[in-house]
Amino acid sequence: DELPSSSAVTALPSSSSLPEETPEKISAPPLPSTKTSDDTPKISNNNADKARALLDWMEVQYHEHGNDHVKPSVISYSTCINAYARSVGMTAAGHEASQLMERMIRYHILSGDNEWRPNAIVVTAVLKAWMTSINAINAQQELRDSNGDDNNDNEFVEEKQKTFDEAAAQCRSLLTQICLLYRHGDRWSQPTKVTLAAATEL
Repeated sequence: DELPSSSAVTALPSSSSLPEETPEKISAPPLPSTKTSDDTPKISNNNADKARALLDWMEVQYHEHGNDHVKPSVISYSTCINAYARSVGMTAAGHEASQLMERMIRYHILSGDNEWRPNAIVVTAVLKAWMTSINAINAQQELRDSNGDDNNDNEFVEEKQKTFDEAAAQCRSLLTQICLLYRHGDRWSQPTKVTLAAATEL
């Protein structure tokens, strides 16, 4: 069965979607400027940024330099996504987490390597990251209210609505997809109580 998804979410792959042949190497996608000239991670004051910079470096080392000792795994990605979920006050946490999961899906489909296949733990972390984004927006709203700021600020209102809409779309799509995958025999996609709780809050 074809899995439903929103335009904002890349569908989680099923085993039948994998290529018959595995390419030798996969080119890493263009990365943000998070490395110094000596190709080592740049230091940041934000834990999520630190984790992202290190993950970006690992990807480059593995995909472009063939360093198998630092091959990123599903644990690498879930750790980084969890860092965004714990980044209190970061309005972009959900978007950044979703980007990382989509990167995992792309690598998994191209290679067939299950080390990059998102599971229920990853999906739960992405949902939590969107909760972090919503909480950050709500905190900004409370601060504006306490300061007597203009609540008709179009830019803020649009950003708030966009975040809420995208979070809802991600939640519906991801939860539907992992439930269908689990129903069709993918035990790694079994939703947990934490997954359902995160989806309910969104």
